[in-house]
Amino acid sequence: MTATTSESMPVSVSGRPSWQRMDIQGLRAIAVLAVIAFHADLPIPGGFTGVDIFFVISGFVITQLILREVGKGRFNFATFYARRAQRLLPALALMTAIVFLLSLVLESPFGAQQVTAQTGIGAMVLSANVVITRELGSYFSPSAETNPLLHTWSLSVEEQFYLAFPLVLIIALGVFRRSSFQSATNRPSWTPMVVVSALTLASFMLGLAWTYGWQPVEVTSQPATWAFYLSPARAWEFGVGALVALAVSRHGLLPPRSWSTALGLTGAAAVVMGLLAISPLTPFPGYAALLPVLGTAVLILAGANANPVSAALSTRPLVRVGDWSYSLYLWHWPLIVFAVLLWPESWIPLAAAAISFVPAVASYHWVENPIRARRLSRKAVAVAGVSISGIVIVLGLALLNFGGRLVPGISELEQQRNLPTLSQERGCFIEGTFRSDSRGSSSAEECWFRVDDAQGWILLAGDSHAAHASTAVVKAAEALSLDVFSITGGACPFQLAPVDYSDLNNCDDLNQYLWSMIDSDEPPSAVFLAAKGVPGDAAGTIDALQALDIPVVWLRNVPRWAPESQGIQHLPCTGGLGTFSCSFSEDEVNENQRATIERELKLMTEYPEVQFIDARSTFCQSGECSPIQGGTLAYVDNEHLNGYGSELITQATVQALRAALVGS
Repeated sequence: MTATTSESMPVSVSGRPSWQRMDIQGLRAIAVLAVIAFHADLPIPGGFTGVDIFFVISGFVITQLILREVGKGRFNFATFYARRAQRLLPALALMTAIVFLLSLVLESPFGAQQVTAQTGIGAMVLSANVVITRELGSYFSPSAETNPLLHTWSLSVEEQFYLAFPLVLIIALGVFRRSSFQSATNRPSWTPMVVVSALTLASFMLGLAWTYGWQPVEVTSQPATWAFYLSPARAWEFGVGALVALAVSRHGLLPPRSWSTALGLTGAAAVVMGLLAISPLTPFPGYAALLPVLGTAVLILAGANANPVSAALSTRPLVRVGDWSYSLYLWHWPLIVFAVLLWPESWIPLAAAAISFVPAVASYHWVENPIRARRLSRKAVAVAGVSISGIVIVLGLALLNFGGRLVPGISELEQQRNLPTLSQERGCFIEGTFRSDSRGSSSAEECWFRVDDAQGWILLAGDSHAAHASTAVVKAAEALSLDVFSITGGACPFQLAPVDYSDLNNCDDLNQYLWSMIDSDEPPSAVFLAAKGVPGDAAGTIDALQALDIPVVWLRNVPRWAPESQGIQHLPCTGGLGTFSCSFSEDEVNENQRATIERELKLMTEYPEVQFIDARSTFCQSGECSPIQGGTLAYVDNEHLNGYGSELITQATVQALRAALVGS
């Protein structure tokens, strides 16, 4: 995001210098405060759409700048890019370097440091959004929410726009053929409007297709993630802002003054509706993005003439926050992530968000403004930019390749951590799309674990918490002369009711497929279930199985080494260099899962005939708990067992299956 500056802003549509469009600065404030509120867990479910507001503003501002420079006959690509680098790079580089250092000390050396390093390096080469798409997936996934540089995805999208759009607009304006360019007073050509409109529409349609999974030819297994992060699906938001700039500055398409108040109220209503009605469960960007995008465009258009809404946006506090918006955006998210890592309390995100104003304002006054105000040659900016980026990239590479090695014994733990479960070995845990004919690289037949002279079979079903039990279930079934069939899906609990959210594109199809195996001529001898938390339809699922006289075994959630609100981290232990620890008090572990434990106990009371397995005693003794047992790491992250950990609960699984089968 770029803040409005006297250096970069062109003449406004009202004839005043554009940096006097204080309403746009106020709109920036609304955008950044919305994003911060969302990350601080305040009840603004669509706060993340503040980024979309920024995109529209940027499209408007940059188009205005180019039109002004072209109109004066002095537009230069090198100067344009140098100004952008001088404006954006120093503060970004400083924040990224400090995050790298904090990551080394505070983040897990098992993956978390590496993801942070890769994202930061991506941010320095304008591709953080691509890195995040590849490494983390959904913006709202737990693994993404613990990345302190997650927010740089939008900066990379914006920088990619800055790289491509000026060339498109300059070509459309035809400045390379002097005779084809006319000033605004000489009936300018509509070619730029047509070109930008066509590209904006194409981008919008692509965004819709990816958001809703419309792929005549499948180009990705995660189209919704591509729609959220990648520039081709987001360019239309900048395009809308660019079209407003072209319409009012080049063609004089200003609304009548009498419409300004109505337009301002309409735009404000659309933006507010987006903040309150959109949520992480809304397919996004998709059609929903029209609310913040068109609302912002209408507000900018309305602000060409004085009106009560633009006056409210132009108040001194909002304008001041708008001035700080870039630095606030840079600093708020890392502080929230690191604060929650240290103190995982529910009030910490809000406190960290408030504290983030301190480094943000300091960065604005001591880095952003002083460097922006310096008159530097293009060559000086290029040399400084390459040098600064190079230093930060070297720090990132050092964190990526050597950070974890500084923790004693970390290499051995990393090898132990990656021991797969039997389900993982055969590719029977699915993320993406379930197909009844195959499971990725594995066929359905390969998801059968067979024994000689089987006396029946066990169905293992559920999400990743079922998958991590697969080694124990298969070995226990072998001891009881039973086959096992298991296909599990990411965030796809086994239940009859529809699943609201899943990493699997068609979780309900998988559950129907498994249910058809249960309700067949050869039903399973028992169904083994496990899931993160307690699924909403757990009782209904148990009732349905019991109606078919099929015994149920339920694996309770294993000890979790971080609060459930903190999301999944790559390492079950905590800390980095100097703070690494794999020891927890039992009270702390119980508190991490208090809500889940209460729901499990309620379910156990309601269904005493179900065999529940409690693995806590395997990992907690004498008030102390650890993911390391017998000198070996038993977890792959802070809530999932690895192959070794799964094997540790084999005996408890044998006892539960035997009791279930005898009881049936």
